[in-house]
Amino acid sequence: SFMFTAADSPYHARLDPFVPPVLTLDPRRLERTHLRVGYYTSDGFIEPSPAVQRAVEETKEALRAAGVAVVPFEPPKSVEATYMYFASLSSDGGKHLKSAIGNDPAAPQLGLLRTAASLPNALRPVVSAMAATYGEPRVARLLNVVREKPVHEYWKLAEARNALRAEVLAAWNEAGLDAVICPPHVTPPLKHGQSKEFSLGGSYAMRYNLLNFPAGVVPVTTVRPDEQHGRTVLDRVDKTIAAVDEGSAFLPVGVQIAARTISEDLEL
Repeated sequence: SFMFTAADSPYHARLDPFVPPVLTLDPRRLERTHLRVGYYTSDGFIEPSPAVQRAVEETKEALRAAGVAVVPFEPPKSVEATYMYFASLSSDGGKHLKSAIGNDPAAPQLGLLRTAASLPNALRPVVSAMAATYGEPRVARLLNVVREKPVHEYWKLAEARNALRAEVLAAWNEAGLDAVICPPHVTPPLKHGQSKEFSLGGSYAMRYNLLNFPAGVVPVTTVRPDEQHGRTVLDRVDKTIAAVDEGSAFLPVGVQIAARTISEDLEL
């Protein structure tokens, strides 16, 4: 990470006009015993792989041993935040993406989202209902929100995002939190090709993109051989997670650290 010294400007705003002119603090000067950190191993939307959850637990214990106060925390409206992210991202119906890539093929990870965005509105309820009928409620809801929207609906989404951000800050304030540790993704590293149509697997990181909180990932542990099996498969998301877990022994696993706005020193 870029670190300013006394001889340089202590403000990132000197390099980036979109950053508020706030003093950039040195993370090495943090008093750990003054920190209060929340943690969660699952946000209730998609259950992460066992190794991912264990990584959070081990990080929690390491922080406590270092003198940090660590408390359980339940993030507000995780399901709503995930679909709000996709709804906002697709508001132009994918037109900017099409314009940017021209005739080049799109990344396969965008396949499901492009298909959903291009569905005629008349067919959307039918396709969504079919997905729900065939045991794909998460995909069904995705099909409903990933679409082009009129400007007034986009502004409503922006208002809802701001309201959620205020609600999350209020929850952090009530719990007295300086930062949060949680999974960065629902699985260990994916094999080549497994990220296709697995956008929902990134919901844990998407949350802090939506909220515009500084967040990063640090390595913690590796997958144990006994953590590769046992996933209950309910839909295509669970099927992909089970396939990723299979053969993942000894792959690295990290933990996500999120902090308040303009508190990058805590996240680092």
